[in-house]
Amino acid sequence: MPLYNRERDFTQTTLQDIRDNLRGETIPYRELSQFWTANGDVFDIADPAQEIQFLESTMTDLRGWMSEEAPKALDNIEADICQLDTNYAVRCDEVTEEIVTYGIVVDLLIEAIGSENFAAAFSKAAMSNRIKQEAPSIWTHGAERRAFYNNITEQFGFDINTAIIMWKVWNGIKGNNPEADQQELDYMFARALSQLCYNKGGESAGQWRAGAGYVYGYSTEEEWEYFKGIGLSIEEYNYLRYKVRVQNNIVSSPQGHSTEKLMNMKENDRAKYDNWKESMEKGLGRKLSDKEFEELWSAQYNSYCVKQSDGSYQGKTDYAHMMYVIAGCCVDDNAAGVKSKYPPWPANWISGTFWDNHDTRRQFVGWLGDATYTGKDKKGTSFGPDDYTADLDADNIRKRMTDDNISFMQASKEYYADLEKDPYLRTKEFKKNNSYNDVQQAIFAAAKVKNMEELKEKDGWSDSYDFLKSLENDDPNILPYH
Repeated sequence: MPLYNRERDFTQTTLQDIRDNLRGETIPYRELSQFWTANGDVFDIADPAQEIQFLESTMTDLRGWMSEEAPKALDNIEADICQLDTNYAVRCDEVTEEIVTYGIVVDLLIEAIGSENFAAAFSKAAMSNRIKQEAPSIWTHGAERRAFYNNITEQFGFDINTAIIMWKVWNGIKGNNPEADQQELDYMFARALSQLCYNKGGESAGQWRAGAGYVYGYSTEEEWEYFKGIGLSIEEYNYLRYKVRVQNNIVSSPQGHSTEKLMNMKENDRAKYDNWKESMEKGLGRKLSDKEFEELWSAQYNSYCVKQSDGSYQGKTDYAHMMYVIAGCCVDDNAAGVKSKYPPWPANWISGTFWDNHDTRRQFVGWLGDATYTGKDKKGTSFGPDDYTADLDADNIRKRMTDDNISFMQASKEYYADLEKDPYLRTKEFKKNNSYNDVQQAIFAAAKVKNMEELKEKDGWSDSYDFLKSLENDDPNILPYH
């Protein structure tokens, strides 16, 4: 399936919304039948570019039609009409909102024509009241969706198709759980997406579930049944699964997934190259030539990573990691799989590392686990740039959710908007929520050291030292201080 077909499916739903609003009970069909007849049948248009052109033409024509009926009406509409964006899906969203807004005014106009006092019925105040009554849910929903798309693409590097499918997951979870409260919905969304990566069976199974529970089983069959149950097609599921997992892999090890590495693999390890290629083919739902695969790999690599001044690449925030931390913070201790008292790793991995209450558990699924887990082989902690931003952002977003009693969607929208204005907010807000001294002492206790100098010199703990120094100096991203 060509990628634009996913956008076209999205557009068809958008067009249906327009038709429902302009032809339904809210707007009498009789009043607009001539207008729609003149513009032809929307659903005969197959090309996405033509669909956008039709939407824009419809908006222009409807504005003209309204102007003929009431020349001053459009100047009096008190609405936040967004500027058209170059992004296809977002443009559909914005055009829809504008057309629906005009639809509300058309409805009021029709009522005013039949009233005894047209001037009063179609006054600025009357229009403002009607719009405020009927439009906010449309605007709010659209604004949340656009903010979500923006965060997913800008902060994590995903493409718009992945963002659209994620939004569908969110709405599917809400639709399937009408009795769930906001925290439960936030948890299910965060865990469903993070579990695409953090759902391993075997030796590590208990740790992931003890920290954040689970919403579906270990097997890919159980995983697919879950996403099918919330409304995803098999193509959407495969695409989402691939994108979340490959983003997690690339940002965690940019050097190990570079285009140069891929080309070297092609020459020296063809089996592994073919495995990477087959994974992408399954995700995209089509066969690829080597050239297509390499071009697509390079494009997604450059989207998930940021080139540094020295020519190296640094991964953006690890999405699955951040969502796992959010899930661990949202879930209650009595949820499926969660342990309120648990050694997060086998006792012989880290002596004395454990949690004994829900607050410590929530820290361990995030920054404290990354800063103190030295691995089964005890080689040392691993705290990369993708972990740093994921852990701090998750902690900050969760605190806003709790303090302001708002959803994950709202909190993340506000947080990333604030972060754009002040990149140092990431560390400043984290230290406002967590005493730097407490963070430092928790790491010292796990490392069995007394101060920063001892931590710096201790084998295997250099990443933890870098974490503390970066946090102390309000670095937006972790820096190599050791």
